[in-house]
Amino acid sequence: MGTIWEQFANFAVFNPEIKLKIMKVTAFIRKTAKKNDVDTKATIYFRLRDGKKDIKAASELVISPNHWSADRQGYKDRVALVAENEKMDLNHKVQALTRMIEKEYKEDAGSEWLGEVIDKFHHPEKYKTEEELAIENPPTFAELFDEFLEKHNLSEVRKKNFRVVKRALMRYELFVRKTRRGMKHFTLDIHTTTKETLADMWDFMENEYMYAEEYPDIYETIPEKRTPQPRGKNTLIDSFSRIRTFGAIIKARPPIDRLTSSLWKNVFMELRFILPFKNVTNCLKLICLLVHNLPFNVISLCSNLL
Repeated sequence: MGTIWEQFANFAVFNPEIKLKIMKVTAFIRKTAKKNDVDTKATIYFRLRDGKKDIKAASELVISPNHWSADRQGYKDRVALVAENEKMDLNHKVQALTRMIEKEYKEDAGSEWLGEVIDKFHHPEKYKTEEELAIENPPTFAELFDEFLEKHNLSEVRKKNFRVVKRALMRYELFVRKTRRGMKHFTLDIHTTTKETLADMWDFMENEYMYAEEYPDIYETIPEKRTPQPRGKNTLIDSFSRIRTFGAIIKARPPIDRLTSSLWKNVFMELRFILPFKNVTNCLKLICLLVHNLPFNVISLCSNLL
């Protein structure tokens, strides 16, 4: 009987109206080398055949001609002079690129298309959209502050006040990296900020004058003209009000996802536990200022909680 493919091939032979087209991608090399030459490197090419179509393009993968196995599409079975991880890495790349070519293939594809697919495999960053790059490299709090100051018409006095808060937040990041186990790479991120983060920021800014003495290197990295002094509650409210810049910036950016939006609503609904004062007006003032466009129903709920 034979295999299914053999039966299908025989069926196609006796039924010429059926067009048997099997697209196939293979890797190959063109260069040869003398028997014991392992220094010469050959470029690995990729070939796509589909009916009468036969296109080829070079990749950036290389291998010694004496180590190449056309049957295995990679290193020969026994190559003692090359580390196992290096052999596996090249074999996996050949397989991955082959799959990528097969996946992206279209009937009107030509040599230029094949070369572009191979280039995309080696340099994916060249083909990413601005949105994809923005997701992979989100702006830091400091960058958001800079962007806000550039795009908004503020007086020099207000810009100066914003920069004071920006430097405090940058020092807070350094403080967390220095004092918290497992947080050496901590950065403030609007998508992961919680009520605990805000409470910690409040505590840091309230006690920064003490931390300045204990961790002088932080203030050498991000200095102030004057040595940090104790901050009163009104000063802290004013400082936290500057954080509304993030709400303004988010408003001008593409909408954040529902999960992030929900997270921030929960953060501000539970903010009351970090506010050690009785004045409801001041509490609501802080909450309203923290997010530029906080929905009214959230503000009302905060009022009920307080």
